Amino acid sequence: MAKKILIIEDDSILRDAVVDFLIEVGYEVVVAVNGYEGVNFAMNELPDLILCDINLPGIKGTQIFSMLQQTDLTAIIPFIFITSMTENEDIRAGMQLGVDDYITKPFDLDHLNATINTRIVKKEKFVQSIERNYKIFFDNPLNAVYIFNESRFEFMNSKMMNLIGITDTMIEDISFINLFDSKDHLFIDNKIRLCYKGINEFSRFEAYLLNKNNERIKVKVCLGLTNYRGKKSIIGLFVESDSKSSKDSKSNEEISRSEIEDIIETLESHHQQISKDDFNRITKMLYKKIESRAESIQSEFTERELEVLQLLYDGKSSKEISVILQISERTVDRHKANLFEKTNAKSSVDLIVFAIKHLLVNM
Repeated sequence: MAKKILIIEDDSILRDAVVDFLIEVGYEVVVAVNGYEGVNFAMNELPDLILCDINLPGIKGTQIFSMLQQTDLTAIIPFIFITSMTENEDIRAGMQLGVDDYITKPFDLDHLNATINTRIVKKEKFVQSIERNYKIFFDNPLNAVYIFNESRFEFMNSKMMNLIGITDTMIEDISFINLFDSKDHLFIDNKIRLCYKGINEFSRFEAYLLNKNNERIKVKVCLGLTNYRGKKSIIGLFVESDSKSSKDSKSNEEISRSEIEDIIETLESHHQQISKDDFNRITKMLYKKIESRAESIQSEFTERELEVLQLLYDGKSSKEISVILQISERTVDRHKANLFEKTNAKSSVDLIVFAIKHLLVNM
């Protein structure tokens, strides 16, 4: 599979020349013309390497690098600055932040290719060393460990395969959510979705797993967001709960407290039993409650503040925002001040990171 390179460059002539060359030598290329697009593409595409102009309009290359260092998914992606001979201060600032390398314009394309290859090889060795260090964890005979992407498994340890009764040749044909009792599907799907979106990068809950004998086993489930072989993936484990599964009809009609922990305040007591007839109503309430966690953050901002935030994300200046929204620059600055106060952001970079993480802007 071709390695994916993200190029963040506003100079169309240079950008097109680099893109054509990299495609010719066998890379897959994703292009961003400004920093905001670059951050968006980096978080969603998870490229193997990022080439970024250090002096972009809007947010600078150093700010982009800082933003991407704030999440584990993008922090390990090799980052190379494209600079000019006169940008020594920016180069030093970038190297102090921990950027991997820089290349000075004008540059030889073969030299660029060699630099890219060196950094990708170094990253792959680093990832391989991490995987070796995790081998003890993966091979732990006490816990069922797995990694999946888009609900399909990338890895299972022997404990996991034995628990559900499959061999390693069957892994890719298994869906994560279908391992569970059907009544848990909506609840688990919400947990996975919130994890992928970054709203909850780590999740822990209990659910009923169907083992190789099609018996319901209560397990503690842990899910965490990770970058596995260049893909946004979920790593997790199962730990069998102390409580035994029950096959009678009464237990099949109940939903555990952990399954409705997000709506427990709607129940009259902590021990209230949930009948099978009420199941659909409860799961709908659970769905709405989980969704409202993201919506509650958005409700803290006025409509105008969210409009200003979106335009800031799009790379607009205060003057441009004032024209688009037909308000004064002073009013724009007041809304920006409110945004900084409500998000505890120390800089524009912090503000944009907050907006992306909490789904406040359209990317």
